[in-house]
Amino acid sequence: MQQAVAIFKSWFVEYSPFDGIAPKEWETVNLEKITSLISRGIAPKYSDNSDQTVINQKCIRNHMIDLSQARTHTPKVINEKWLRFGDLLINSTGDGTLGRTAQVWFQPQNITVDSHVTIVRPAKENLIWRIDGQRVEVLPPKKTARAEAKKYLIQYKLKGGKIKGRRINKHEYGKAMKLPSLYRKGYRFLGWHIYYNKDWHYYQMEIKPNANGKIVAEAVFKQIKISAENQRIQVMVKDPNYGKRNYLKEMDNYYFRYSENPDMSNSTWVFSTTPYGKGISKKLKKGRVYYVQIAERTLGFEEEDDDMWNPTLGWLIKKKIRMK
Repeated sequence: MQQAVAIFKSWFVEYSPFDGIAPKEWETVNLEKITSLISRGIAPKYSDNSDQTVINQKCIRNHMIDLSQARTHTPKVINEKWLRFGDLLINSTGDGTLGRTAQVWFQPQNITVDSHVTIVRPAKENLIWRIDGQRVEVLPPKKTARAEAKKYLIQYKLKGGKIKGRRINKHEYGKAMKLPSLYRKGYRFLGWHIYYNKDWHYYQMEIKPNANGKIVAEAVFKQIKISAENQRIQVMVKDPNYGKRNYLKEMDNYYFRYSENPDMSNSTWVFSTTPYGKGISKKLKKGRVYYVQIAERTLGFEEEDDDMWNPTLGWLIKKKIRMK
């Protein structure tokens, strides 16, 4: 709850991602004005002898759709619940899965969702049309036009980092845009928190094809130390704001796992890192080699949740160490 309050205050009260000023283009509208469909999915009857695919909540993770977790079902007439390009999918039930979202930015064929997932369909796709050289957003009847994707300015928050490589200043709708890496002395760059489509997308290195509207790329830096001393593994994850007035303890709410196997099988979990908690393993055998991975604990995290094994925001780093 404290983490939720801190995040809400930072974004929607203090407007921290926007230099303390509410974006001018923000407005309050009824969903019916900007959507053409809001509906739960179907109650499938599963079958292996079908080409119709049903997405479930396991398929939706890290703002992406993993069809390898989907199942097929007995064919039926579905009508408007066939997925379309641009549909937003929202996990609508379950501890640890409720609220996870992903957008359909591919052209789906014979794919729908089950009743634990909600379909939110935009009223229109963000495309510009050109007719005789003039830009329009609605294509008149009996007119032919050339479609051109809109381009959106990218606002960077570098957090003291220096860009490595070419800086991309605009995102073209419909294309994935890879963002540059950053360097900051004494810190590890973990990726970008990217704001688009009025939502945040965490630890990313590219802007997804469906991104539109205001786009903000905020760098994520952490001091990270993974040590092996006195036959124990200790992990530190520390935000650059540590010790400052605007520091929130939740900024360093991470955990880690370790294993003797490179594929991280048979891992042992430690549910904190220092300075948020102790961040130390049990006593281990000298001379053994261990692999360590770090992940951020997210809102609603419980130690028995599926998100513990497959973190919503992913495993951020992996390091090999030898026990001393």
